[in-house]
Amino acid sequence: MAERGKRAAASGRRSFGPVRVLLILIFAAVFVFSGYMFLSTYLEGQKEQGAFDQLTQLKTEILTGAGSEEIDMSLYFPDGDYSTASAEEIAAAEERAAAEALAREQQAKLDWYSQMKEEYPDLIGWVSVPGMLIDYPVMYTPEDPDYYLHRSYDGSYARSGTPFLGEGGDENSDCTIVYGHNMKNDTMFGTLEEYKEESFGRANPVVYFDSLEEIRAYTVFAAVECRVLTETENDLRYYQYAGPLDERSFDELNDWLIDRSIYDLGAAPQFGDQIVILSTCSYHTEDGRFIVAAFRERPEETEETIQAE
Repeated sequence: MAERGKRAAASGRRSFGPVRVLLILIFAAVFVFSGYMFLSTYLEGQKEQGAFDQLTQLKTEILTGAGSEEIDMSLYFPDGDYSTASAEEIAAAEERAAAEALAREQQAKLDWYSQMKEEYPDLIGWVSVPGMLIDYPVMYTPEDPDYYLHRSYDGSYARSGTPFLGEGGDENSDCTIVYGHNMKNDTMFGTLEEYKEESFGRANPVVYFDSLEEIRAYTVFAAVECRVLTETENDLRYYQYAGPLDERSFDELNDWLIDRSIYDLGAAPQFGDQIVILSTCSYHTEDGRFIVAAFRERPEETEETIQAE
């Protein structure tokens, strides 16, 4: 009787053995496959980012060259002699020289944008955020707004896509929305959520969204966690406000952004200012979004500007 019990127990152990081995093999296969997928996605992302890094490096080299000219102080004095100039006169000349160097750098950037436009017709501008890795071309295809969702700036497939303008507005709209993926390798808008920290927002209050004709700096005034709403939900949908805004629509959007902002930066646009919103996915909730809103005062229209238009 005892012998049969021992044989049964041994038989049970033998029958469990293959099952355990099979489970181990399954878990190992899942682990290896997961590792492969992670590595594959990482390498794919790095390869895609490499193309953008080359583009950014080219831009940096052009701007460095434009702003690296040695300053000849004699050009800022009538007789070319500044040996007897006062400290105030020299400081004024240095300030003028710095302003001219900045103007040359900005013009070099605009010239480069123009060259890029010839090669990549869908280019509409350039977005960059000091203190972040965000430094990318922005594409615009109004007939197919999501065209660059998974395409590089040259039109080739890219899982991380390229920042693009969504439906409804262009670079000169009252409200412009720039969309970018929240990539785990920190590319595209993968670092945008750093603006969730008030200290970061206060230390980095300016974002740039250049058009092809103008360098544009925007003052950040809101950082908002939100989500894409269902058809039955009643709340403001910021993604429907891209484009021209009358005063009522402007105030609705402005009030919503400020009320929903994670913190108060003490800045707010006025009707007539241009708003740009950087938008990316967020994982704090289902269909979550994180957006950073900034504004700039439009240059006042002069009689010459109106006539030129």
